[in-house]
Amino acid sequence: QVLQNQNRFQEAIAVYQAILRRHDVVPATMCYQLGRTLYAVQMFGRSERFLTHYLKEVPINDAYYTYARALRDSARIHLARIKACVRCDSQGWRYQQDTVCKGTGSLQQICPHCGGQRIRTCPTCFGQSVLISVSVFSQTLYHPCAQCKGRGYIPCSSCKGHGHLQKTCTHCKGSGRVKSSIRCTHSDEH
Repeated sequence: QVLQNQNRFQEAIAVYQAILRRHDVVPATMCYQLGRTLYAVQMFGRSERFLTHYLKEVPINDAYYTYARALRDSARIHLARIKACVRCDSQGWRYQQDTVCKGTGSLQQICPHCGGQRIRTCPTCFGQSVLISVSVFSQTLYHPCAQCKGRGYIPCSSCKGHGHLQKTCTHCKGSGRVKSSIRCTHSDEH
Protein backbone atom coordinates (compact mmCIF):
# COMPACT_ATOMS: atom_id res chain seq x y z
CA GLN A 1 0.00 0.00 0.00
CA VAL A 2 2.96 2.33 0.67
CA LEU A 3 4.11 1.86 -2.93
CA GLN A 4 0.61 2.67 -4.22
CA ASN A 5 0.44 5.84 -2.17
CA GLN A 6 3.70 6.96 -3.76
CA ASN A 7 2.33 6.16 -7.27
CA ARG A 8 4.93 3.41 -7.69
CA PHE A 9 2.37 1.07 -9.26
CA GLN A 10 4.72 -1.12 -11.29
CA GLU A 11 6.73 -1.92 -8.15
CA ALA A 12 3.51 -2.66 -6.27
CA ILE A 13 2.44 -5.07 -9.02
CA ALA A 14 5.80 -6.87 -8.76
CA VAL A 15 5.28 -7.28 -4.99
CA TYR A 16 1.76 -8.64 -5.53
CA GLN A 17 2.99 -11.06 -8.21
CA ALA A 18 5.62 -12.44 -5.80
CA ILE A 19 2.92 -13.01 -3.17
CA LEU A 20 0.60 -14.70 -5.66
CA ARG A 21 3.40 -16.99 -6.90
CA ARG A 22 3.82 -18.38 -3.39
CA HIS A 23 0.20 -19.62 -3.56
CA ASP A 24 -0.53 -18.24 -0.11
CA VAL A 25 -4.07 -17.42 0.90
CA VAL A 26 -4.52 -13.83 -0.22
CA PRO A 27 -6.53 -11.62 2.12
CA ALA A 28 -9.56 -9.96 0.52
CA THR A 29 -8.11 -6.52 1.27
CA MET A 30 -5.08 -7.41 -0.84
CA CYS A 31 -7.41 -8.25 -3.76
CA TYR A 32 -8.84 -4.75 -3.41
CA GLN A 33 -5.37 -3.17 -3.29
CA LEU A 34 -4.20 -5.16 -6.30
CA GLY A 35 -7.38 -4.29 -8.21
CA ARG A 36 -6.81 -0.62 -7.43
CA THR A 37 -3.18 -0.83 -8.56
CA LEU A 38 -4.05 -2.62 -11.81
CA TYR A 39 -6.73 -0.02 -12.50
CA ALA A 40 -4.17 2.77 -12.03
CA VAL A 41 -1.94 1.24 -14.73
CA GLN A 42 -4.94 0.71 -17.02
CA MET A 43 -4.99 -3.09 -16.77
CA PHE A 44 -8.78 -2.99 -16.53
CA GLY A 45 -9.51 -6.67 -17.19
CA ARG A 46 -7.29 -7.90 -14.38
CA SER A 47 -8.43 -5.06 -12.13
CA GLU A 48 -12.07 -6.01 -12.64
CA ARG A 49 -11.36 -9.66 -11.75
CA PHE A 50 -9.57 -8.82 -8.48
CA LEU A 51 -12.19 -6.25 -7.47
CA THR A 52 -15.01 -8.69 -8.21
CA HIS A 53 -13.28 -11.31 -6.04
CA TYR A 54 -12.89 -8.76 -3.25
CA LEU A 55 -16.57 -7.78 -3.43
CA LYS A 56 -17.64 -11.44 -3.18
CA GLU A 57 -15.48 -12.04 -0.08
CA VAL A 58 -16.29 -9.03 2.12
CA PRO A 59 -19.49 -7.71 3.71
CA ILE A 60 -21.17 -4.62 2.26
CA ASN A 61 -20.12 -2.50 5.24
CA ASP A 62 -16.39 -3.18 4.67
CA ALA A 63 -14.25 -0.04 4.59
CA TYR A 64 -13.38 -0.30 0.86
CA TYR A 65 -16.59 -1.91 -0.42
CA THR A 66 -18.27 1.17 -1.93
CA TYR A 67 -15.07 2.43 -3.53
CA ALA A 68 -14.22 -1.07 -4.85
CA ARG A 69 -17.66 -1.41 -6.43
CA ALA A 70 -17.38 1.99 -8.11
CA LEU A 71 -13.87 1.15 -9.32
CA ARG A 72 -15.01 -2.25 -10.65
CA ASP A 73 -17.94 -0.61 -12.47
CA SER A 74 -15.58 1.97 -13.94
CA ALA A 75 -13.22 -0.83 -15.07
CA ARG A 76 -16.17 -2.53 -16.78
CA ILE A 77 -17.01 0.71 -18.62
CA HIS A 78 -13.39 0.96 -19.79
CA LEU A 79 -13.46 -2.70 -20.88
CA ALA A 80 -16.65 -2.10 -22.89
CA ARG A 81 -15.04 0.91 -24.61
CA ILE A 82 -11.92 -1.11 -25.37
CA LYS A 83 -13.95 -4.02 -26.73
CA ALA A 84 -15.99 -1.70 -28.97
CA CYS A 85 -12.94 0.19 -30.24
CA VAL A 86 -11.68 -0.79 -33.69
CA ARG A 87 -8.45 1.18 -33.24
CA CYS A 88 -6.98 -1.05 -30.53
CA ASP A 89 -6.66 -4.63 -29.33
CA SER A 90 -8.59 -6.11 -26.43
CA GLN A 91 -5.99 -4.83 -23.96
CA GLY A 92 -6.25 -1.20 -25.13
CA TRP A 93 -3.02 -1.03 -27.17
CA ARG A 94 -3.45 1.06 -30.32
CA TYR A 95 -2.95 -0.66 -33.66
CA GLN A 96 -0.52 0.75 -36.18
CA GLN A 97 0.04 -0.04 -39.84
CA ASP A 98 2.25 -3.07 -40.35
CA THR A 99 5.56 -1.91 -41.82
CA VAL A 100 6.31 -5.33 -43.32
CA CYS A 101 3.34 -5.40 -45.72
CA LYS A 102 2.71 -1.63 -45.59
CA GLY A 103 -0.81 -2.22 -44.32
CA THR A 104 -2.00 -4.39 -47.20
CA GLY A 105 -2.08 -7.66 -45.25
CA SER A 106 -0.32 -9.48 -48.07
CA LEU A 107 3.12 -9.75 -49.63
CA GLN A 108 4.17 -10.26 -53.22
CA GLN A 109 6.34 -13.29 -53.83
CA ILE A 110 8.06 -14.08 -57.12
CA CYS A 111 6.23 -17.00 -58.68
CA PRO A 112 8.24 -20.14 -57.94
CA HIS A 113 6.90 -21.85 -61.10
CA CYS A 114 7.90 -19.29 -63.72
CA GLY A 115 10.57 -17.40 -61.75
CA GLY A 116 8.75 -14.12 -62.40
CA GLN A 117 8.93 -14.56 -66.19
CA ARG A 118 5.11 -14.77 -66.45
CA ILE A 119 5.31 -17.61 -68.99
CA ARG A 120 6.13 -21.29 -68.99
CA THR A 121 7.23 -23.65 -71.72
CA CYS A 122 4.23 -25.17 -73.46
CA PRO A 123 3.72 -28.69 -72.05
CA THR A 124 2.18 -29.88 -75.34
CA CYS A 125 4.90 -28.90 -77.85
CA PHE A 126 7.71 -28.51 -75.27
CA GLY A 127 8.49 -25.04 -76.60
CA GLN A 128 8.88 -26.11 -80.24
CA SER A 129 5.76 -24.17 -81.41
CA VAL A 130 4.74 -27.03 -83.69
CA LEU A 131 3.53 -30.59 -83.43
CA ILE A 132 4.97 -33.14 -85.81
CA SER A 133 2.95 -36.08 -87.09
CA VAL A 134 3.31 -38.65 -89.82
CA SER A 135 0.51 -39.18 -92.31
CA VAL A 136 -0.72 -42.54 -93.54
CA PHE A 137 1.43 -41.92 -96.64
CA SER A 138 4.55 -41.49 -94.45
CA GLN A 139 4.67 -37.77 -94.95
CA THR A 140 5.92 -35.58 -92.09
CA LEU A 141 3.31 -33.00 -91.19
CA TYR A 142 3.93 -29.87 -89.14
CA HIS A 143 0.99 -28.29 -87.27
CA PRO A 144 1.09 -25.17 -85.12
CA CYS A 145 0.53 -26.13 -81.52
CA ALA A 146 -3.09 -25.43 -80.60
CA GLN A 147 -2.38 -24.96 -76.88
CA CYS A 148 0.25 -22.21 -77.27
CA LYS A 149 -1.00 -21.03 -80.70
CA GLY A 150 2.45 -21.58 -82.19
CA ARG A 151 4.36 -19.45 -79.67
CA GLY A 152 6.08 -22.22 -77.71
CA TYR A 153 5.00 -20.80 -74.36
CA ILE A 154 1.84 -20.28 -72.37
CA PRO A 155 0.98 -17.87 -69.54
CA CYS A 156 1.99 -19.30 -66.19
CA SER A 157 -1.04 -20.97 -64.67
CA SER A 158 0.21 -20.50 -61.09
CA CYS A 159 0.50 -16.70 -61.18
CA LYS A 160 -1.96 -16.18 -64.09
CA GLY A 161 0.79 -14.44 -66.05
CA HIS A 162 1.52 -11.78 -63.40
CA GLY A 163 4.97 -13.08 -62.41
CA HIS A 164 4.21 -12.96 -58.70
CA LEU A 165 1.88 -14.48 -56.14
CA GLN A 166 0.11 -12.71 -53.29
CA LYS A 167 0.57 -14.45 -49.95
CA THR A 168 -0.84 -13.54 -46.56
CA CYS A 169 1.58 -11.50 -44.46
CA THR A 170 2.68 -13.67 -41.53
CA HIS A 171 3.74 -10.66 -39.47
CA CYS A 172 0.22 -9.19 -39.17
CA LYS A 173 -1.65 -12.41 -40.09
CA GLY A 174 -3.31 -10.62 -43.01
CA SER A 175 -4.87 -7.76 -41.04
CA GLY A 176 -2.44 -5.06 -42.23
CA ARG A 177 -1.96 -3.80 -38.68
CA VAL A 178 0.00 -4.70 -35.57
CA LYS A 179 -0.15 -3.72 -31.92
CA SER A 180 1.86 -0.65 -30.95
CA SER A 181 3.20 0.45 -27.58
CA ILE A 182 0.76 3.38 -27.49
CA ARG A 183 -2.29 3.28 -25.22
CA CYS A 184 -5.49 3.89 -27.13
CA THR A 185 -7.72 6.85 -26.28
CA HIS A 186 -10.65 5.18 -28.10
CA SER A 187 -11.15 8.27 -30.24
CA ASP A 188 -9.94 9.29 -33.69
CA GLU A 189 -6.99 11.19 -32.25
CA HIS A 190 -3.74 9.45 -31.43
